[in-house]
Amino acid sequence: MSQTISKKLPESVTISDKVLSTPIGESVMLLDLTEGVYFELEEVGARMWQLLSEHKSPAEVAHQVSIEYGVSEPSVSADLNELLHELSTSGLLSIAGATDESADG
Repeated sequence: MSQTISKKLPESVTISDKVLSTPIGESVMLLDLTEGVYFELEEVGARMWQLLSEHKSPAEVAHQVSIEYGVSEPSVSADLNELLHELSTSGLLSIAGATDESADG
């Protein structure tokens, strides 16, 4: 199963200028212009992407999503960390102020 990438949210993220996004229903489609690869984020992931694209910090995103979906903020933070790691690994965004994949030390 998935493991927690980091317990602490990064301070900020920067969406690559090589990514186009478009909403489709409750999802958002992302196109990596460099690789020509599409990604789909469904409802909650799409909302997280929308907030990040509005230049909200990961902490602000987690707080907002927890309110909107009635889920605990720690649970949203864990899911957001996982999503950010996946998007960063795919080159769709860069993370600043993260503790990386290594354990806190």
